[in-house]
Amino acid sequence: MTLTLPLAAIFLLYAFIGILAAIGAVAFHRLILKNHLSEQRYNALLLPFIALIYVPFSAHFSDGSAWSTELLAIAVFVTLGLLGWFTRFAVALGYLWHGIWDIIHELDADFVAGMF
Repeated sequence: MTLTLPLAAIFLLYAFIGILAAIGAVAFHRLILKNHLSEQRYNALLLPFIALIYVPFSAHFSDGSAWSTELLAIAVFVTLGLLGWFTRFAVALGYLWHGIWDIIHELDADFVAGMF
């Protein structure tokens, strides 16, 4: 697949939204949760919710074939979130996987649905 102008615009939009979301998450943690929750555990807590973002889109745009893939991704994010409660490596791996998951969704959603 070649990188076309609309696809490049989508990637830039994703990057911009990701930066704004990161700024918002850091600000929320520093202003509200500062003394109640460590930054590592806060980020681990967000991982499963990141996976849940895909569910309404899958329900609306999919014919039902992507549900098994989406549920597997949710299970991976929940597992990494639980492990991230104890280790920073799992949190970093979870956010790395989230970025890879976004790119996979954008580049070839049919390929991902066909894997399972």
